[in-house]
Amino acid sequence: NGSNGSNGSNGSSGHHGSSGGSRGEMAIEALMPLLLLPAKMLMEVQDLQPLAMRDTLPRAITFFLSQLSTRPFIAGDESNDEKFLVRAVLFLKNALSTSAYLPTRQAPPQAHECQQVLHAFFASPSLRQLVSALLMRALPLSTDEYHEYTDDPEAFVYEEHLARESGSLRKCAERCLLTLEDTSECRTQVQAAVLELSNDAASNGLNGLQAILALDACYLALGLVLQGGHEVSSQQQLANVFGTLRSHCGLAAPEHAHLLRRRAAWLLGWMLRSPH
Repeated sequence: NGSNGSNGSNGSSGHHGSSGGSRGEMAIEALMPLLLLPAKMLMEVQDLQPLAMRDTLPRAITFFLSQLSTRPFIAGDESNDEKFLVRAVLFLKNALSTSAYLPTRQAPPQAHECQQVLHAFFASPSLRQLVSALLMRALPLSTDEYHEYTDDPEAFVYEEHLARESGSLRKCAERCLLTLEDTSECRTQVQAAVLELSNDAASNGLNGLQAILALDACYLALGLVLQGGHEVSSQQQLANVFGTLRSHCGLAAPEHAHLLRRRAAWLLGWMLRSPH
């Protein structure tokens, strides 16, 4: 693949390049089950023996966050890549919220050390990176999923409702955001990151399906991180978000606006259940 340079992927000499690429992709696909196994083992150790993660915790958090931020996948295709990312998010959710690391008087030294790792993570740019990966990569519908939704909205919503956290990256990302919002050490930073990312998405406009899918994911995330807050400020923010969403429903192209109207109905349901 040296002398043919840029022609290797789409020129007349592409036969060798494409076959080499295909073999490489097949090799990667064949190795994916081997990557799924240690990911599952780390996830289970974190869940069952969290203190045993003392020496591994910083590297594991960094590794899974990097994978969540960069690994290619297609939402909803149930590929090994998506299964791996589900395990990555489950690990991060459990590691960042476990009560085993609380620095109580009876806690062993390992708990204090692990708690310091979490404090460092919450105070670093890595927290925003996690929120961004959940919001921009794990939550949005894929184009195929959007067409499935438009073909039969009731069936699609029903299947989404039945989806299990361990089998759906989107459901897993939702639970991770809810868990972060419920974690006092990072709640404020998470809400601020979601608001900032959502404002960035809204500033890109409503032209095209991808912009609508991104905005739909942002409103989903906003509802998740604001609906649990009992403070008046959170409820006011939620009301402001709902007002902006209503305006976006009116501005979006008719063929896409129904997706935002569905999100508005979902958000209104959260607001009506709020004690405030």
